[in-house]
Amino acid sequence: MRKWRVSALLLVALSFSAHAQAPHVRRELGAILLASRQALLSGDYATALSDLAAADDVADKTSDEVAVLEQMRVVAAIKASVPDVAAQSYQILSKSNHLTRLLELQYSQGIAAAYFAMGNGPGAAAWAAFNIQLGGSDPTMQQLASAPAAAPTVYAIPPGVVLPSH
Repeated sequence: MRKWRVSALLLVALSFSAHAQAPHVRRELGAILLASRQALLSGDYATALSDLAAADDVADKTSDEVAVLEQMRVVAAIKASVPDVAAQSYQILSKSNHLTRLLELQYSQGIAAAYFAMGNGPGAAAWAAFNIQLGGSDPTMQQLASAPAAAPTVYAIPPGVVLPSH
């Protein structure tokens, strides 16, 4: 996976959406998100994830606040090579209808790449196949999706994917 593609995820998440109205977040949560954003921009992904974990303690988050939090967590987790965390955030965003088609494609591609980078072939293949199912056409994703699976490895299953039973 080329670095620029995963880095593009960071820009997408940090901008939330170029065409959407900026989400409104409370000051308490905003301070945490700004600290996490700064950590992301400086390349300190572990600190960004830690800051985002602290944001989980803020009560009664609005749907916009949850969306911003989980989008940032997807990016931080991909960059920190923690694809299970990214996958869980993706599923939260997917269930809440806060993902555009472009974000679905970019995030699923980033999660597949993170699993691949960790040496988790089955996880990479599942997320690459999911990316293609969403309409992705990246040759790298097609190659990952068609790669023979090695020994099963635990990974977070893409939303809507039913694994074959043996």
